[in-house]
Amino acid sequence: MTVTEHNDSPDGDKHDSHSKLETITTTWHGPFHRVKSPTQSDETAQLQAESGEMWGRPRQFSDIPQVQAYTGKLDPDTEGIEFLTSVAPDRGTAPGSARWTGPRLGVRIEDDFAKISVLVTKHRQQTEKEIPSKS
Repeated sequence: MTVTEHNDSPDGDKHDSHSKLETITTTWHGPFHRVKSPTQSDETAQLQAESGEMWGRPRQFSDIPQVQAYTGKLDPDTEGIEFLTSVAPDRGTAPGSARWTGPRLGVRIEDDFAKISVLVTKHRQQTEKEIPSKS
């Protein structure tokens, strides 16, 4: 999915002969999802929806922080959170799963966490919340 945004000139003028139209194109990857679990609690899902970030710690027997998710849409009868991200997942992961390790462009490491920016499209933990599209 590609989204194109147009911005007016920095001084607020509307396209006179001296203003410049800036075009920003974002390629979105996904959808991806996480399902409700002991590590994906209602509180965690709410923080993800509010912050627009997914975080991940190292997997068991690893010291590499990574964000993990399932590929595809969240099943209608499953509690969890669905999202898009502008950061491509790592290559070579198992079918049905996605992983983001860093540090690399779009994946930052802070403390013991890998972090990516996301656009939450469905939040179905505690109460269902559909996030309207910004198109």
